Amino acid sequence: MMIALYRRLACLGLPAVLSLLALAVWADEAAPTGPKPRAAVFAFHDLGAYKGHALGQRAAARVQTELRETGRFVLIARADVRRECTALDLRPPFPVGYQQQILARLGADLAITGVVQNCTLDARNSAANVTLIAELTEAIGGEQVAIVKAVGAAHAERNNPVPADELAEEALAAAGKQLARSLTAGPLITGKVVAHIAGDERVTLEADAPGSFVAGMRALIFRRKDDGAWELGAVASIESVQKPRATGKLLSAKGQLKEGDVAVGVFGGGR
Repeated sequence: MMIALYRRLACLGLPAVLSLLALAVWADEAAPTGPKPRAAVFAFHDLGAYKGHALGQRAAARVQTELRETGRFVLIARADVRRECTALDLRPPFPVGYQQQILARLGADLAITGVVQNCTLDARNSAANVTLIAELTEAIGGEQVAIVKAVGAAHAERNNPVPADELAEEALAAAGKQLARSLTAGPLITGKVVAHIAGDERVTLEADAPGSFVAGMRALIFRRKDDGAWELGAVASIESVQKPRATGKLLSAKGQLKEGDVAVGVFGGGR
């Protein structure tokens, strides 16, 4: 296949090939490179009755996998999160201050922590049910960005029994998928800061077409650093919307916001 491609390029001649390569590079550089929140998923706190099966770690792994599939977040490797937790001798539940400390070490914007609220196995009916609650906490001020709940279920045919732990894993997978779906409901909403006065807790955002911020949504506001990388600069709660603009209240901020700073909406609300 590659040989055939080389032959076709050779037939075009060197100038044409160079032109095509230049166009490909330009297209890649011209592609939008907006910020993606960097998230660290921590082991969930297991409150269920199905003890001794590492459900907290397994729930975190499932949520990590499902969130990666959405493409909305950059996920810190689970091994790195576990390493930092071990270094500080931390186990779930994780106090917010320690979450922020680990986020700073990992260069992450959000901590995703959670609870395995329930895990029930019904041997008679070959069924399993898992309830997960996940919370997103931002790195600057430790404010809650979102909280979502999901229930996953798994069933097996009576004439084709499945080991209980496999049913539990299937239910975990279903709950993890539902959590990821709740956090990424609808299209990706992005926009820019169009007005903010220093010292004022209000900020005005303008959504990129054709989207719109939604009242109750959290907006993560990013700025470009000198090296071109994105940095989380503030978190706002959207309070009112007059499309395409929205007014938000700053929950946390690091440094002065500027016009043109980029906002990314996160679903799931918060308290």
